[in-house]
Parts: sequence; structure tokens; C-alpha cells
Amino acid sequence: MKDAFAFFTGILLWMTPRAACSKTSLPRTLCIIHPRDAFVNPFLQVFYVCVQFFGFLCKNLRFSLDNMEAVSLYNGQRSAIFQSAKDFGSAGTVYLQSRIPRFNGNKQYNIRGNFKTGSFGVINPSVLWEQKLNERLSASLSSEYMYTTGRYKYRYKTTGGYDTTAVRKNGDVNSIRVESGLYGKINKGEWKGKAYFYHSERGLPGAMVRNKLFHEDRQWDTNLFIQSSFKKHFSDKYGLLVNGKYAYDYLHYLADPNKDASLMYVENHYRQQEIYLSVANLYSFNKYWSASIALDYQWNKLDADLYKFPYPNRHTTLVSIASALNFEQFKLQASVLGTFVSDHVRTDTMSMENKKQITPTVVASWKPIRKTNFHLRGFYKNIFRMPTLNDLYYTFIGNIKLKPEFTNQY
Repeated sequence: MKDAFAFFTGILLWMTPRAACSKTSLPRTLCIIHPRDAFVNPFLQVFYVCVQFFGFLCKNLRFSLDNMEAVSLYNGQRSAIFQSAKDFGSAGTVYLQSRIPRFNGNKQYNIRGNFKTGSFGVINPSVLWEQKLNERLSASLSSEYMYTTGRYKYRYKTTGGYDTTAVRKNGDVNSIRVESGLYGKINKGEWKGKAYFYHSERGLPGAMVRNKLFHEDRQWDTNLFIQSSFKKHFSDKYGLLVNGKYAYDYLHYLADPNKDASLMYVENHYRQQEIYLSVANLYSFNKYWSASIALDYQWNKLDADLYKFPYPNRHTTLVSIASALNFEQFKLQASVLGTFVSDHVRTDTMSMENKKQITPTVVASWKPIRKTNFHLRGFYKNIFRMPTLNDLYYTFIGNIKLKPEFTNQY
């Protein structure tokens, strides 16, 4: 995916310290974060087949361009009102659209296989299978395996000059991804279903300080989600969009003093669950004027075997109202998003106060010369980011008094 992002204007790419996550991509105009947190920019949302990713446990999700049809980046929001309320709720959005099976002539299936290799002992085979079930229904299955030793030579500098040439250790990654899809066509509409599974084991090589040249920390990740989307225009005036998702994320971290005597024994397990439902309605008054209203509900729960962990869960409701005017040479769009957040904890720890916020957006586009493809565009947007469950409730360092971060874009 990093190769696709490199072609976007305004994208900042930089190398990270480990082969497990080789590059990070962020819009320059948005907040900068630690390189390991790829795709988790506080004001940036990532959507996969119409549904947003959420959660600090899904940072290592892997996708392949072999199974991707389109990748797009929007500063602010895209100029469409027939979308979920979540689409209005960020300063920038990345949309990942998976490949929809297409069959030429009388073909009933497509098969594609790839094998990649490279530096750091990389082995990366993948396979994509697409099957035509009937004229209105098709399916796909994509699988990928990736292994790297993460080893490379480097010169270790000590006082007075370079002392030795060492080999980077414990940077290995072993991962597998399996993804399936079901795609259906209906009269004036379509529906999609996706299932995704990812599992990885990786070493955390750590910093080279005080003549310590290796670390033995290990991390295991498991990510699973099932989601679907239904879209239909019941008439020339009314359309309906329904999205749903369930996600389960698991992270296991181990620092074992039996392998590294300098470590204190630490073994943590994190589990996060998410349920997301969205309903969006579009009504066209005439060929120039349309309006939409969307309602989203999201539930998140975070569990961990940490000392005095509060086991938080969050209920988020979003309501958006938007309207658009579309003329031949001028377009205007305005929207208002209402966000309502309520947190609950199981222990005697206090939870964050309930939050509610109204945020507006205005987008305009003008085409001064009718027969050219030259456009002048402008927008204003006020939006905010809620502190995550990890920010608020992580043992010892979480702070329930954290306030939302606001930004004004124009």
C-alpha cells in the first residue's frame, strides 16, 4: 500500500526502524505521529469498502494491491452527501476499495498468483481467486503469506569511532492474511460482504544503547472483521445505504527474562471488540438539489490483563444532515455532524464525562470556463477527535481529563 500512497500529492513518507512496517504515510497538513502508528493519524480516518477502521490494536493490518481496485485520499471530506455519518467526521479520509470481480466473455473464474522476494530475507507469495456464481452474484478469496528475517548489517559507533559491524536481530515478521468477499447486484443497487483475517508474530528489535545490541521482546497480533454494505435507489428521488461491521482485535506482548536477563517479565494481552451500524438516506428534490440524513451507532470494548484496568466500553452516536446544490458550473455542499459519546467502566475508576459536539462543513466548487476541465475549489471544516480508550484508561498513564482535539480547516 505504501507504493500507492507515494503518488499522492501532499503525502509524507518516511522509513521506520524495522522491516515489519517499512513506511508511514500521512498528509502533511494533518497531525504527525510516531512512525509505528501507520494509518492511525488522530485526524485521519481509513475506510475499507465503505466502513471505517477503528482501534489501536489494528495498526498492523496488511492489504495487497493485487486485491485493491482503488485508493483515494481526501483532505477534509469527499464531495458527496450520500454516505455514512462517519464519512463527515474527520479532517482527512483514505478510501480503500477492494477489487470487484469482473469476467470477460464466458469466463467463470479468474486466478492470479504472485511471488515476491527481496532484502531482509523477504518471502511473500499471494493468490487471488474469483468465481462467478451467476449473473448477479460473484465471490472472491485472497490469501497472502509474508516472512522476513529482518536482519541486516550495520556499523555500531562507540566513543572514538566505529567499533564493530553487527547484525540487527529480532526483527523477524511472520504473517498470514486471508480475505473473502461476496458481491451481489440488485435492481438499481448492489450489496457487498467482506470477511478478513490477519495473524502475525514479530520481534521488536529495540534501540541500540549502552552496548546492548539485541532485544527479545515479541508481539502477536490477530485481527478479524466481518462487514457488509447495502445500497439501493428505490426511485429517482430516494436512495438507502446501510453498513454494518463486527471486529475483534487481539494483541499479545511478551518480554521474557529467560531469553534476555536484562528484561523484567511482562506479558500483556489486549482484546478489543467493535460493533458498527449505519443507515443513510438520500432524497433528491430535483436534478439540482438533494439532501441526506445519516445515523451511525458504534460500540467499542477494550479488555486487558493489566493492574487495575477499568475495562472501558464506549457508545458513540453520530447524526449528519447534509444538502447539496449541483449546477453545471457551480456546486455547493453544506453539512452538520452531531457526535454524542458516552463511556462506561467496570471498576471504581471514574469514566470520562459524556461528550456532545456539533461540527459544520461547507464545500464549494466553481468551473469558470464551461468547456474546460479547470475548477476552483474551496472548503471550511470544523472537526475534532475524541481521546481513545487507550488515551483515557491505560493503567498508570491514562488520563480521563483529556479533552477532544479540535481543528479548523480551510
